[in-house]
Amino acid sequence: MTAAIGVDPQRSRSSIVLRESSGLGTQISVVGDGRRRLIPNAWGGGATEDPWDPEFLRGIRGRLSQYLGVDAGYRITLAVPLEKRVLEVCAAAGLTGVGCVDPADALLCRWLSEPVDGAWRGRVSVAVVGETRTWLASYQVNADQSQVRRLPGARSVPYGSGAWCAELRRMVLDRCGEGAVDPVAVLDGVYEFGAALDPVQPTQWRGPLAERMFTPLRLSRAEMLAWPSVREVTGALRELEGQVVVGGVGAIWPFYDRAWRSDAPEHDLAVGAAWWPELAPYFSGLPVPAAEPATFTGQDEGTAPWLRSS
Repeated sequence: MTAAIGVDPQRSRSSIVLRESSGLGTQISVVGDGRRRLIPNAWGGGATEDPWDPEFLRGIRGRLSQYLGVDAGYRITLAVPLEKRVLEVCAAAGLTGVGCVDPADALLCRWLSEPVDGAWRGRVSVAVVGETRTWLASYQVNADQSQVRRLPGARSVPYGSGAWCAELRRMVLDRCGEGAVDPVAVLDGVYEFGAALDPVQPTQWRGPLAERMFTPLRLSRAEMLAWPSVREVTGALRELEGQVVVGGVGAIWPFYDRAWRSDAPEHDLAVGAAWWPELAPYFSGLPVPAAEPATFTGQDEGTAPWLRSS
């Protein structure tokens, strides 16, 4: 059996998955925090918009130790561009042997992991819709010969789902009276609203604070497509050629129909990162830094927030 861990660290929430493959097939398991499948970055220190916060990383280390057992030896791959600082902060939090994969490469790995009839050959363009950026890249895929070549012109645009999530959150709060607000719960509702957004009919907000609203909040996909923050992303997607693959936490929102999208796009990058150690040799023209099996070291005396009793 081979096993690997993939992590997609976004600004406010992160996805962690475990991939286990054997002769009987492959199993993908989402490693949530015990309550949510997407883990809020706002654990102990309140660093809601920093996936590199030391306490958050120590929480990941603690969760993996509990979920897999200490010294499990599984490879950990982050769906982020390779940066020395990333590896340093992970090591300081006790996560060693960590590797990185470009988000676009991770999404292509996610698509390649899907069973298809026949062998694919042709151009595949991917769009990774994150919270703060959207990564765009194209590849020439020759499944007959197990070859993947990234084509020139990969880029990113400084727009993602964070902008329209913030706008929706503002609209929710503007319709509410005074009182305590749980920002994590509201963000839960934002994601649920996005997943439920109807292509034609307006969708009503039924998430947190709905009972406190002066007037109901209803939005249609057409209305949201007119928002500048959404137009910037959909405009970039329309420029893609070939088979288009859209994934990432922002792909929860059904703003672009002419693309392949998984049933759980919010976990696509983590799943693709978990596949990266196995699929990386088929990519040409890319640096493939080797990652040693991970160890979970330097356990502190504190308990990770997801392990604390309520």
